[in-house]
Amino acid sequence: MGQVLHDSATTTHAARHNGLDAGSGEQRIGKERGDNTRPTAAIASCKMALAVLTRETVPLDRATTQNSLGTALKSLGERQTEGNKAKGCAMLESALGHFAAALEEFEKAGASYYAEGARTNMAALDSVIARLRG
Repeated sequence: MGQVLHDSATTTHAARHNGLDAGSGEQRIGKERGDNTRPTAAIASCKMALAVLTRETVPLDRATTQNSLGTALKSLGERQTEGNKAKGCAMLESALGHFAAALEEFEKAGASYYAEGARTNMAALDSVIARLRG
C-alpha cells in the first residue's frame, strides 16, 4: 500500500510540474512569439495535469490548473477568431467554463485573492465574447 501512495504522490507532483509550470510557460512564450504551437502545448499540459489532480486531494492545485487552462484557451481562442470566428468563440466559451470551475474551487477553499483573479478573468472574457458576438 505504501508503494501505491508513493506512486500517487509522484504522479501528482509530475502533474503539478508539467501542467502548471510547463503549461504557463508554453502559453506565455506562444503569446510573445505569436505561435499557436505554444498555447496548444499549454492546453495539452494542463489537461494532462487535470487528469490526476482531483478536487478531493488537491483542490487548489486543480483550481490553479483550471485557471491556467482557461488562460491558454483564451489566448488561442482570441487568435482563432481572426481566421475562424466560430471556432475561436467556442474556445473562448470553453475558457470561460474553466475559469468558472477555478472560481468555484477557490471560493470553497476561502482563497479570496485567487477567486478575485478568476472573477476578473471571467469578466474580461465575457466582454471579449460579447464584442465578438456583437
